[in-house]
Amino acid sequence: MVRPTVDNLVLNGEAARKAVLTDIEGMKKFILQHGPSEWNNLDGVEAHLDEICTDKTEAMLAFEGSELIGFISYNPRKKLAERYLHEEDVGKECGYLAEAVVHAGYTGRGIGRQLAELIKTDLLARGVNTIYVLHHEKNISSRKAWERAGFSFVKTIYDPEIRPNDSQRTTIQRFVAQ
Repeated sequence: MVRPTVDNLVLNGEAARKAVLTDIEGMKKFILQHGPSEWNNLDGVEAHLDEICTDKTEAMLAFEGSELIGFISYNPRKKLAERYLHEEDVGKECGYLAEAVVHAGYTGRGIGRQLAELIKTDLLARGVNTIYVLHHEKNISSRKAWERAGFSFVKTIYDPEIRPNDSQRTTIQRFVAQ
């Protein structure tokens, strides 16, 4: 099967493309500037972004002109710990959306949803039809954004290893292609 390209696409008038190695340093600065919140634990995010353009991690970026305005990093095939999975997916490799961040000046314009759609297109072309995303249970705007992108609630779990603040609970959502 030939993979459709997702390079140089347009979303809401903005350019979108997959990350290349030369994007990584800018992505690190961007997420450290625009990603912190009361719910996000960014420990290890720089090491995660260093894996971009490997067989482990990729990213889809949105630009206005040459300015990065958002991105989602993702793992095309990942075996998530069972505690994060719907029972139907135990033992399977699934797509995993790891970090999602949009510049505050561009929120509410559907940038994240459209990036998620591009990633879904990319992963479906590779035969990956189940994709997971995790977020803090109290991050309601994140939950609603993922719902708008076609993700449904799986469960919420106590997860202090990656959620050291507030309730220490992670909400898991997934997209399954029909």
